[in-house]
Amino acid sequence: MSSADSADGLLRALLLHETARFALERAAWSGDDVWERLRASLASVPDTERERRLRLSRLRGDAFGKGSPPTYFRIQFVNKTSCPRGAVTLSNEETQAIDAELLSLRAVIADELRDGAG
Repeated sequence: MSSADSADGLLRALLLHETARFALERAAWSGDDVWERLRASLASVPDTERERRLRLSRLRGDAFGKGSPPTYFRIQFVNKTSCPRGAVTLSNEETQAIDAELLSLRAVIADELRDGAG
């Protein structure tokens, strides 16, 4: 389901791009499950670091993508906007079907990351 909270979470996750890149590189070198290592690394980031990255984004004016406003301002905007509930809500079965469909692509990407690391 799409919501302001979801958009906020996505934008805040973008602030952790360096952490994610490092986790993917370590996993590729080690042969670990790339996606599990990424999830674990991002889950281990303390709230204080997440807030530090947000403040740094505000000071630097970091933006992801040409022509996009700084991520900090995008987060502020999303949280001031009243977003209606998403028009589409997926069932558990639909979510599982999508995950299954993407499984082979996830494997291809993980293999490419490993090939690039070695």
